[in-house]
Amino acid sequence: MIAGLVAMGHRTAILALAAFEGKAANLGELIRLGAPVPPGFAIGVSEFEAHISRCGLRESLSPLVRTGEWADAEKSALAAITAHPLDPSLASGVLLAARELASFPFTARSSATVEDGAEASFAGQFRTLLDIHGERALLEAIPICWASLWTERVLEYRHRRGADHFSSGMGVVVQAMVPCEFSGVLFTVDPVAHRSDHILIQIAPGLGEAIVSGREAGVVYRVDRESLSVLDSDGEGERLSDVELKTICQWALTVEEHFGCPQDLEFGFLRGEVSIFQTRPMTGLSEGLADPLDPPRKPTWPERMILPMAAEHYTSAPKPLDNLVYTRLVGAAVHGLRAFGGKVSQEDEESFREEIWRQAYRFPRHRLTWRALGAGWKQISLLRKDWVSWWMAGPEAELREISKAVEIGGETDMALFHHTDRILDRWESLLKARMYAAGALRANILLKLLVTLAVGSKDRSRVLAELSGGLDTPTDQVNRALWDLSRIARETPSIRSAVRRRSQEELAAYPEGRTFLGAVAEFLDTYGHREGGSWYLSSPTWARDPDQVWGLLSSLVEAEAPPADPSTARERYRVNRDLVRDRLAAVPLLARLFLWTLGAVRRLTLFREQSHFDLTRPLHALQPIADEWGTRLLQRGVLSDPEDVFFLTAGEVKEWLLEGGRGVGGSPESHLPVGEHPMAIGQSFEDQPRPQPEGAGG
Repeated sequence: MIAGLVAMGHRTAILALAAFEGKAANLGELIRLGAPVPPGFAIGVSEFEAHISRCGLRESLSPLVRTGEWADAEKSALAAITAHPLDPSLASGVLLAARELASFPFTARSSATVEDGAEASFAGQFRTLLDIHGERALLEAIPICWASLWTERVLEYRHRRGADHFSSGMGVVVQAMVPCEFSGVLFTVDPVAHRSDHILIQIAPGLGEAIVSGREAGVVYRVDRESLSVLDSDGEGERLSDVELKTICQWALTVEEHFGCPQDLEFGFLRGEVSIFQTRPMTGLSEGLADPLDPPRKPTWPERMILPMAAEHYTSAPKPLDNLVYTRLVGAAVHGLRAFGGKVSQEDEESFREEIWRQAYRFPRHRLTWRALGAGWKQISLLRKDWVSWWMAGPEAELREISKAVEIGGETDMALFHHTDRILDRWESLLKARMYAAGALRANILLKLLVTLAVGSKDRSRVLAELSGGLDTPTDQVNRALWDLSRIARETPSIRSAVRRRSQEELAAYPEGRTFLGAVAEFLDTYGHREGGSWYLSSPTWARDPDQVWGLLSSLVEAEAPPADPSTARERYRVNRDLVRDRLAAVPLLARLFLWTLGAVRRLTLFREQSHFDLTRPLHALQPIADEWGTRLLQRGVLSDPEDVFFLTAGEVKEWLLEGGRGVGGSPESHLPVGEHPMAIGQSFEDQPRPQPEGAGG
């Protein structure tokens, strides 16, 4: 029984570990290389096989496996394996090895015989137990590792690949736990950009469970394989030193050369010293990595006009499911481009679709036609429409109606897709109308010209800024409401302290705090549909992630000076309006043209702000639907984490839910995302019914 226990870090261990598989075998190879592997020991597969034989696991588990009852099978396996005590000789051998190391706490890592291969990878699917204190806890950890060979996720994964559920074995690697200051993973080939000349590293403070599990990205480095110099880094938090980065990269390349294929390493640093916890081959790589992507082209003139506004709402490239809304957002802008003289070919549109995932915000390739010569006059003519009145008389109420909260949990899959289509169809048509109308704001070049004639180029920017103030937009209303909440919090020291720490738990403990929580809830009822970082399904709105609001309040509660009084902005507007008007009075036509243009631009600006505020309502309504899709796919064994749904396209979500991934068949359109059709991006606005507000001024 003791033969399966091999202390790591000794010459005899190097030889004996050749009989092991999985992590243990790889660690033996690392020891042979002289790599910095924490000391420990391994329990062989034979001990596992003897234990499950004594448990009668195959007999008890087979009926549940045959019928696909994965959740019940997981519970049954864990109960059976942990209920039977370890063989006494195995238990005494484990304790003897642990006492010789004298290294509590320990980690226990599952070491399966089929963790990684060319056709499938079980990496990250088996159990690792950290911070094991005491001999009893160590003995209890071993059967838990064994039982992870039959978790719901692993059973479903094997089932989809037609693998035998009882042909795999499981060893256990026990190592002294290193209290790392930083931990992370390293890929000797960049699996994201498909660059064989890059090393990709992700690190985070502490033990790194969030990195390994994929819950967070930490700080990400891309390192040149030749020079080991950092090409770029991204993310928040403390960073590794140049020496630490080069140390782990050098070890990684040594390990890769030894194994003869790209490697995925887990590592940690303590006081500048690196420890390597495991290595495994990178799976899922094509035989020849894809060529590096070409850099994005330089923005065109229409893109340069819209990018400053778009940059506020599209801070990163969309995830696949985000394109359910992102294609419509970009598509609305393309409709506006076409309405004012731009042309996009079908070929360029299709090419754009294939690469839209890598764009922060771009149009398809396009050119301007002769119709663009009349864009200026067209934009000025649009200023004659009373877009605010039109919006408030119809679209605003429609958006409220289609965005009402509904009980989606009880809807069938198909009903849920129909509900999604209803929201998207009306939202898309209003996005196009809004983008078409907002294009008239380019006519403010006329306003700039008139102001320049009145005050000169030196004072033009200041005067234009004052002329745009005092509108009382929804953003102004939100800011005032947040300020009022922060003033309420400052009145009571305990509330102020809790808000500063964003501790809702503290506030819920006493009446005044609960009253304040109620005020925040009312704020979120009114304004919670506002977008978070981006107009993406994966970027939660304020109500869905209230930490965004608590972050703002924690800053405002410390502010002494109030925001500018709205009446002050209105007064400055009147003063500068009168100033420009009076200086143009010598030419009455110019003075009247200035007043008309100023009024029209201000109304259109208010329309743009109000429509922006309202058009986020459908986004807020669609996010719970995306969550429901993730939950259903988790329950059906397709996903291991419901948030992974954002890495599926809408078409894939529909296929998996309606057809179980067997393919939906039918016409090519049946494979498009939910609610999407071949011209979802690029159909000319001229082909759409244009909004005609009743009673529009002019």
